Amino acid sequence: MKSKTIYYKSKKGCPFCQQKDGTIIKSTPPAMQGLQIECTDCGARGPISLDEEEAKESWELGRFGINGRKRKL
Repeated sequence: MKSKTIYYKSKKGCPFCQQKDGTIIKSTPPAMQGLQIECTDCGARGPISLDEEEAKESWELGRFGINGRKRKL
């Protein structure tokens, strides 16, 4: 089975480089299993989330971790 790349266009952009293009990827061990968004420019990764919609929301809102805490702005 081939894995497909899911592209994501961010509304706010990467918090580090402001690039709006990203991909939704599976987290890699030893991290917990889940999905996260990775910036295609600088490689920054968003919080690990349980599903695709949660990964998008966490990237846009600046949440970190499964429990949904928000980072300080």
